[in-house]
Amino acid sequence: MKICLCITRIKSDLTEAISKNFFKLSEELAKDNEVTVYSPIEIKVPKNTKLVKYSNNHSYESKFTVLKNIKKLGNLIDKEKNNYDIIHFHVGFLLEAYLLSKLIKKSKTPLLITIWQPYLSSKELSKIAHFIIIKPKDYLYHFIMNSFFIVPFLAREIKKKYNKIIISSNFQKNQLLNFFPENKISKIPNGLEDSTIKKEVFENRSPNILYIGHFTSFKGIEPLIHSMSHIVKRYPEAKLTLAYSGYGSKNRVFELVRNYNLRNNIILKKKIDVYPELSKNDFLIIPYRSSIGTSHYHNVLLEAMSVGIPVLASNIGSIPEIIKDRETGILINPKKPKQIAKKVVETFQNKELLNNISKNQKKLFKESFLLKNITQKHIELYKRQNGNS
Repeated sequence: MKICLCITRIKSDLTEAISKNFFKLSEELAKDNEVTVYSPIEIKVPKNTKLVKYSNNHSYESKFTVLKNIKKLGNLIDKEKNNYDIIHFHVGFLLEAYLLSKLIKKSKTPLLITIWQPYLSSKELSKIAHFIIIKPKDYLYHFIMNSFFIVPFLAREIKKKYNKIIISSNFQKNQLLNFFPENKISKIPNGLEDSTIKKEVFENRSPNILYIGHFTSFKGIEPLIHSMSHIVKRYPEAKLTLAYSGYGSKNRVFELVRNYNLRNNIILKKKIDVYPELSKNDFLIIPYRSSIGTSHYHNVLLEAMSVGIPVLASNIGSIPEIIKDRETGILINPKKPKQIAKKVVETFQNKELLNNISKNQKKLFKESFLLKNITQKHIELYKRQNGNS
């Protein structure tokens, strides 16, 4: 099968979720298919894969760059669309899907699109309204490009142009059902390779806690550091490793660490090898305060599950579809730092609970999120759309 995979924005080190999953899917598909990858940057691709680099000035952080990429990619695919059996786009927002659809004329080749962040409902938007007011440059684009008021204007064209909209979670599906018929939507989770690294076992010590991500307010970095000030009252030697993505305010984090007198308890890292870093810790904490970043199944959560490190995560977005409290993780309220601290301490002291969560997480990962199985789901969908089932 001749498969065309396209992405509008990609991070060169492939650490960010869309970038990593797009690359891993292309790598797995190329084992048995002829794959062409359209990327705005140079990336290493497998032997059976052709790379088409379509941009000379790509900046992952720039929203304007994405718009330029969409125009270049859309025009290019419109010319090449009949050379493939399937064309599969990966985008962040519905607006990107809409803009691409306007550039591509009627196609005999099935067009599929994976959307990672469907949209912000009025209820979800109200949760981050104060963040938009405080730091409009950081968050206003979510309101403009990705909220409930714009979706009705986009849905008609998206429905007409794409054969299938692929999403990862039930949370996303339920959102899109407000505007799209169910037969247009396919749920295929993001898949990852199983980790060969297992969690290290330590005895008679304080807890080691890990956070991986942005230093932004709606990711919950402030209440996490606040919770650490309570954890050290029980475990003075407890450590919190903050693996910084490079996005958000480091200065604000340093200020909080000083204010809570946590200099000896906080470890800041920028570049990490995810699986080994996970294996060195007792918990991964995902204290998000918005569904942004969690409407799809959160990559780092799945990576933690494959290693067997228990996850404490907010009861928000798609997270409760994976994390069943005290079974496959611990659910927390990011607005209550003291409660987060209490759950860390109580769970750390309950070795039986820790072991059960670890086993259940690894079992769920292997049953539902292995890359080879997820890739097979994509291939089956491609064949159905191409009329080869």
